[in-house]
Amino acid sequence: MEIKRHGSQTCSKAPPEGFNGKIRGDPLFSPTNPVRANGTSFTFEPGGRTTWHTHPLDLTPLVSAGSGRVQR
Repeated sequence: MEIKRHGSQTCSKAPPEGFNGKIRGDPLFSPTNPVRANGTSFTFEPGGRTTWHTHPLDLTPLVSAGSGRVQR
């Protein structure tokens, strides 16, 4: 894993096929072989949400402000 200073990487607009509304994604870390894990911090503007989808390799959401809903 390579640790990078916050804000040193380019943030991006979340892809429309997985999100509705204004959502920004800031990369935290990228996968390096043999690990497939990566991390992204998403910021949701009011009204922004994800569309219903699954993560075949699992996902651990961490809500740092506001509230979040998940279903298992």
